[in-house]
Amino acid sequence: MKLFALLLLCGVASATNYYVAKDGSNDNPGTEELPWLTIQKGVDNATSPGDTCWVKAGTYNEVVGWGPGDPSGTAEAPIVFKSYTDTTAIITNAGLHTHTLVIYSADYITLDGFRIVSAVAGLKAVVVSGQHTTFKNCDITGTSGVATSSTVYISALGVGFTMTGCQVHLAGGGAYSFTSHGIYNNADSTVLTYNIFYDNGGYGIQYQDESAFLPKNYGICAYNIVRDNLCGGIYVQFHNQWIHHNLIYKNLKGVKFGGTPASGVTIFENNTLFGDSVYEMNKDNADTVVVRNNIFAYSRTGNLAYMGSLAGIVEMNYNCYYPDDESAFVWSGHGGTFAEFLASTSLDTNSVCQNPYLTDTAADNFRLTDSSPCIGAGDPTTTNELDLDTTYFADTADIGAYWYAGLANIGAISFASTPEGAAIAVDGVGTDSVTPCVIDSLATGSHTVLLTLAGYFDGDTTVTIATLNDTAVVDMTLIAGVDSGSIVVTSTPSGAIILNDGYYAGTTPDTLSGQPIGDHIVGWMLSGYESYTDTVTVTKNGVVATTKALTRRHTGVGGISVGGVTGAKLKVGAKDHGRVRVLRVRQ
Repeated sequence: MKLFALLLLCGVASATNYYVAKDGSNDNPGTEELPWLTIQKGVDNATSPGDTCWVKAGTYNEVVGWGPGDPSGTAEAPIVFKSYTDTTAIITNAGLHTHTLVIYSADYITLDGFRIVSAVAGLKAVVVSGQHTTFKNCDITGTSGVATSSTVYISALGVGFTMTGCQVHLAGGGAYSFTSHGIYNNADSTVLTYNIFYDNGGYGIQYQDESAFLPKNYGICAYNIVRDNLCGGIYVQFHNQWIHHNLIYKNLKGVKFGGTPASGVTIFENNTLFGDSVYEMNKDNADTVVVRNNIFAYSRTGNLAYMGSLAGIVEMNYNCYYPDDESAFVWSGHGGTFAEFLASTSLDTNSVCQNPYLTDTAADNFRLTDSSPCIGAGDPTTTNELDLDTTYFADTADIGAYWYAGLANIGAISFASTPEGAAIAVDGVGTDSVTPCVIDSLATGSHTVLLTLAGYFDGDTTVTIATLNDTAVVDMTLIAGVDSGSIVVTSTPSGAIILNDGYYAGTTPDTLSGQPIGDHIVGWMLSGYESYTDTVTVTKNGVVATTKALTRRHTGVGGISVGGVTGAKLKVGAKDHGRVRVLRVRQ
């Protein structure tokens, strides 16, 4: 046991942090103080499971690669390359004649936070053949106007590839190209989640089998946004994929199923497809698919579902199509309306052909409104998975990539206060309820709460409804008192007496704190100056300032002119003013 513990500690201790920076040198030891210059130097030296190589900001014009025989990480301790905290390191192959980043055979390599650029025609930004590679939070791109190949290429050997939180764009330089896809995936067990695939010349996501590896093992494509791709959104040629809660819009084509018969089924559910040019869904050949709970809307040519063959469709139901016309559906050489399609097939018996009433498609907001027929209209056997907004549905699944916000994630807050009878506001909106009570139909997540009661200071807090049907608790003891603010009073000159609502309150300058909320009359008095008043409004915890430039009071100055005898004595009353020529006297 002691030997095992010692070996375990040694394994943990072997993991090392290395550093790369533009002002480094490959003759350095790779520490933070003395970093290496190139990322490839990090690849050659960060070779133990758990090693992390931090790459500081800058553009690294180099080819980065893991070749045959290079060390691998493990599932528990991958080898990680990561952009330095709060910065982005850029890797580009500009002027070079090979792909930008290649993982040929090493396994369990993670790249996090990089911008990876292909700037050379015909070449890719990323090529992966190693197993269990992960890309996180990366921007992977071609170059506008440069006919690059697919931005990311996963060979059949790249089993277990994962990409999450990435942007993948400009394959083919943004020009139409059937061979320049955002990601070209040829591997088993891939996971693509929370990515954006856009402005690619081919498909945003291409599942293309070029090997004898059929059928593919279980893979996931979920929570992605796939838009503005010139060939299409998603192309699926192999099976056993779960494609759900993706937003697919404004591509040439929405989704295309182009595989051949195989064991296993691809499930395509709870996706929203909108405004694609040729069709929203296309199924060729005899691929085996389940198509349910999807929105297919506003194809720009009118084809919502184009099916060369109905063979292999295990289920096609609980979908929403719109609008309807004689070319909305094409199946097995026939074409027609939704009603004609239903009459000719046994599919879509629980589907609807109605306006889905999405929130604001011009602003790319495809969430359901209160009027949507998609609310609660999904397959009742649907698993309650997170949607594209990472929320759950309330009772029955909705149709589309977003659960209806008005029904999803419902919880409640139980309110109590001492004393009782306090008015309640939630998220800045007043309610008709007072404590004690329970307010339901609130979304999960954080809420701000305000309790108000006359004669007591307001009570506020933040409370969280953690999960579906959770009831959070707010119980406050309110403190007696009146909410107040402050008045800052100044004058020119200073030293004026301050009157607050007719009562002496000090001299200027001064801050009158603890003033009740509402209007107050402030006055200024100073000997020899005019008196003034001003009305100010005090708000809760607010500070209001008021000032006056005081004007001297008029005193009636007169004069006595003495002439005739220079140096004559002058008396005013009993006071002797000496010998003067001219004297001005206050009267």
